[in-house]
Amino acid sequence: MLYLPTLDFVSRRLGWVSDGGGKIFFAAFVWLIAFAVIGYRKSNFQCPRCGELFFHKFDDRPWRRDWRHNPFARRCMHCGLPKWAPAPDPH
Repeated sequence: MLYLPTLDFVSRRLGWVSDGGGKIFFAAFVWLIAFAVIGYRKSNFQCPRCGELFFHKFDDRPWRRDWRHNPFARRCMHCGLPKWAPAPDPH
């Protein structure tokens, strides 16, 4: 949502506007890669309690057999651990 305004602001502040767009293209590419990596890491976050995927659960009912995905889940979809709960004691 703030991609274009931020890129415009940074390019003007650093004087990249007059170089033909090479530095702007590089900054856009780095932003895209960072966004993809962060999204992947968030989507595949493992629950600290059960070790399963926090936001994904496989529905193995015979008539369904599909992945359920809730990116806004407040609890682990497997064990119910609240999202911002402290890490369980390893002992």
